[in-house]
Formats: sequence, structure tokens, C-alpha cells
Amino acid sequence: MRWHPYLGARGRIFNNDTTWQQETNRTSGLTRILEVYPRLTEEFLQVATTSEIQADKMKMVQYKDQSICLANSAGKYYAIRNTCTHLGGPLAQGKLEDHTVECPWHGSRFDLTTGEVKRGPAQTPEQVYEVKVEGTAILIRPK
Repeated sequence: MRWHPYLGARGRIFNNDTTWQQETNRTSGLTRILEVYPRLTEEFLQVATTSEIQADKMKMVQYKDQSICLANSAGKYYAIRNTCTHLGGPLAQGKLEDHTVECPWHGSRFDLTTGEVKRGPAQTPEQVYEVKVEGTAILIRPK
């Protein structure tokens, strides 16, 4: 394997979210970089039941070692990281309006479906989680 300025001689880089791998096409000799998302293989874990979260309310739950804001917006459940990216405010204690959560500390707003910042002062989006309801169990995993 040839040395690559970003991949080095081993051909792999590992970081928190993504694994990069170098692959060489045997017939053409071309090298391409593959991006592999290990987060998609993470398992769904139950974090609450539907009876625990009233309509248009939020609750802080735990997914592994992460604090998560679980929201019930008009009967549909959403999960977003509970710590505001601005100064760490607890989003589950904020306001829920439609598909947006507002941080109680400085008013940053985040889209529950994408984690996108809708209003500052926060500039960094939030991590969102895939939500699945099985019977009365609410299960989540990282998107």
C-alpha cells in the first residue's frame, strides 16, 4: 500500500464519528477513500415508555452515557442531545414549539428532526437520534 498524506502508510484514520478507509481497485490501480459510518450499526435501546411523556412535552432520558432530550410533539417522538451546544443548557427544561426546542438559558433554538440551529446564539447543530416506538416502548439510536 502506498503512503497517503492523510491516511499514512496503514491506510486508515479513526475518529469519533467516522472511519476512513483506503481501497485500491485491483484492475485499475486507482485509490479511493471510503467513508464508513459505524453509528448506523448501533443498537436501538429503550429509553422510556409512551405513558411517560405527555403530548407536547419533553423529558431527559439516558442513552448509554449520553443525556438525551426526548420530545413528544403532537404524538410524534423526537430525540436530540440534551446539552445545548452554546453553553450547555438542559434542552429538556426549555420550550417545545412544533418541531423546535428552545434552550432555557439563552434562547437558542434547534430543529428536532435535523438538529439544525434555527436561532442563535448557538452555532453548532445538535446530535439527533432515530426514534422507534414498539408497543409502548420508545427506543432510540444515533442517526
